[in-house]
Amino acid sequence: MKFRWPLLLILFFSQALKAQPSSFEDIQAAVGDYRYGQALELLEDLPDSLRNSYAYYQLAAVVYRNTGQADRALHSYQEAMSADSVALAPLILSAQIEQSRQHYSEALGWYQKALNRDTNNAYIYRQLARLYLQNREPARSIACLQKVLELEVENKEARVQLIKLYIDQQVYERADTMSREAIKEDPSQQQFWQLACLSAFRQKAYASTWKYGQGAFRNGADSTKALMRIVGVAAYHRNSLDTAHLLLVKALLAGDESENVFFYLGQIAQAQEFPARAEAYFRQAIKAGMSEALGVYELHLAFSLDDQEKYTEAIPFYQQAYAKNPSVVILYYLARDYDEAYRDKTLAIRYYQRFLNESNNSYYEYSQYAKERISELKRIQHFRDGALSPEPETP
Repeated sequence: MKFRWPLLLILFFSQALKAQPSSFEDIQAAVGDYRYGQALELLEDLPDSLRNSYAYYQLAAVVYRNTGQADRALHSYQEAMSADSVALAPLILSAQIEQSRQHYSEALGWYQKALNRDTNNAYIYRQLARLYLQNREPARSIACLQKVLELEVENKEARVQLIKLYIDQQVYERADTMSREAIKEDPSQQQFWQLACLSAFRQKAYASTWKYGQGAFRNGADSTKALMRIVGVAAYHRNSLDTAHLLLVKALLAGDESENVFFYLGQIAQAQEFPARAEAYFRQAIKAGMSEALGVYELHLAFSLDDQEKYTEAIPFYQQAYAKNPSVVILYYLARDYDEAYRDKTLAIRYYQRFLNESNNSYYEYSQYAKERISELKRIQHFRDGALSPEPETP
């Protein structure tokens, strides 16, 4: 019998411990150890006397959120808001839940309510800026980022985001001013050199694009394919063809197989009188083409084929380019290619005439050539037709 008493005592105390209700400390310990399933069990076992406080609702929301019960978490946060009319956490955490569910309008509503409780909270303005951008409201995003920089003057990330938005919205003057100010404050900040470079490029200010691009490289900017492409195009427009070719080939090797890279490489090859290489690049530009510039690529491909005297191959690309952009001068090139490619000059005459009818005496030199060529071809055609007709009988 003496061995039974210890056993009975152990059973008694274990049952007593098991019957003890859970506490906040138990739940917090489980949450802190990422044992959310256990935390949920403890939460449901919590006495009713502990279920009506701000601390309870906040803790319950965390447990529900981490066990995939978003609606119950939102309900708990709403109860927490009622329990504490100045706390921000329930409002911001509710916004985060809605944001994670891509309910952007609901998330915006919660952040706005949080802002009503703290009108000078830079964190809330940052979140609003991000959400407005996702909601395609760039003007409101800009306003929020401006407010962030009023409250946090040294916030580099907000400054970068604001400059990018200004560039995207074509507010170039403000983007350029902010970029220059940031560079003046700290020339080593290569990110602002890159933004200044991008802004200049979008404005087709290629000298400035080159200047800021070189500044970015000097201050440690990674040789990204995008930066090499932009600076390479700027070099092309500055007539530094070898430099442009080098940078664009580097961008291509880095994985930038965009239509722009192929097109400018084609133009460089064309300018350097390598028509076969130009043809290959323009074909790649057409293959990669997704933009409205496809007709331009087709036109330049036709030019490169003309340079190689591949007139019959060039004709369909001139036709496709004309269909996309009915420029009257393309009719002249079509006339020339039909003239060069075929013995029968009927189509050549037709296109020369169409060019003259639609050009209204513009392109003076082309018009003069077209008139002279029509006259010459008709005379040749007349003699040829006469030579093929039966000889008149001699009396």
